[in-house]
Amino acid sequence: MIKTDLGGVAADALPLEPFKAHLRLADGFDAIPGQAERLDTALRAAFSALEEHLGKVLFRRDFLLKYSGGDQSWDRHTPLVLPFAPVQQLHSARVLRTDGTDVLLALENLRLIDDVHRPSVALTGGDVPVIGPDDEIELQLTAGMAVTWEALPASLLQAMLLLAAPLFEQGSVVPLFSDAVRALIAPYRTLRIGLGGAV
Repeated sequence: MIKTDLGGVAADALPLEPFKAHLRLADGFDAIPGQAERLDTALRAAFSALEEHLGKVLFRRDFLLKYSGGDQSWDRHTPLVLPFAPVQQLHSARVLRTDGTDVLLALENLRLIDDVHRPSVALTGGDVPVIGPDDEIELQLTAGMAVTWEALPASLLQAMLLLAAPLFEQGSVVPLFSDAVRALIAPYRTLRIGLGGAV
């Protein structure tokens, strides 16, 4: 499955002022050449790591998902599982044939099944196309918990700040999930069930 972020996160959507306060930076610090970019880079890295780790989309934006026919079966009995939550709206769905033709699916024949961790799309009516193993499925949708950082749960915002601080201060390449961060994000994490239990 290929995921494309169509809009990205705008600079003014990131919690820059709370991050500066968290770091206890002096007024005017970000006026120093290069410092504003460092703040933005650290926040974006922490934000991306948090979304990936949780399987959640924090800030609302549009995505394009492309599944190969072999990724997952999709028919009347098997909903197509989406890779993240929460999904707000499905805009379009199409099957891309290997012969170059497209089959646009009518939205009234699809149902978005809400789930806190793993939402899915079900085929509910109309003519259901046969999806071959070499065909592709393409969905365009809107996902995300909040439009602004102020609307995010306080625990997730605090976790983002804790992740971003060492990235800014030490230039660490990989965000470190400390015990404090793990405790803050625990209620939002998607549990994956394996042979040894939940992970």
